[in-house]
Amino acid sequence: MSFPDVMIDLETLSTEKNAVIIAIGAVVFDPYGNDSFDKIEKDRMFYARLEFDSQINMHRDISESTIRWWLSQSPEAQAEFAPGKTLAFPETAIVSLNNFIKQHRCGYAWGNGATFDNVILQSLYQDYGIKWPVPYWGDMDLRTIKRFSEVDSLEWPDGVKHNALDDAKQQVILAQHYVRNLGVK
Repeated sequence: MSFPDVMIDLETLSTEKNAVIIAIGAVVFDPYGNDSFDKIEKDRMFYARLEFDSQINMHRDISESTIRWWLSQSPEAQAEFAPGKTLAFPETAIVSLNNFIKQHRCGYAWGNGATFDNVILQSLYQDYGIKWPVPYWGDMDLRTIKRFSEVDSLEWPDGVKHNALDDAKQQVILAQHYVRNLGVK
């Protein structure tokens, strides 16, 4: 079975286009499928925690309000910052993400907001002079499809909210639900 789309979720230290990225989560999926949170195969998942220093040296943004927001999140969400976990250099992480996207032949990249995940990630790609692997017409937005679905929202029953990989998995389930609800073929 081929999965032509990839859902991307970022955790960041700002909401600006050039935000420092804490973590990248990605899940390859079929928008017409019916995945469940704990049944997504490991080979369809990508996760990287990024080190900050090189991003700060490239003048990527950190906002005080976002730091305050992170401090109000659950201890499980704050674990994205936990010392002792392996951190990837941003360039290494995005090269690995490129390979992941190309390996699965993804032509569409979804984010949760037309001006957030994909835009921030593309800005990081530009900073490192690496080509974004998705065609310009392949950026998709979960919030837009949600707007046209008759279902306002679904429960977020599984995983850690604001963990990049768990959020990407949950967003796959939401996207599939909205596509089914809209009757899109």
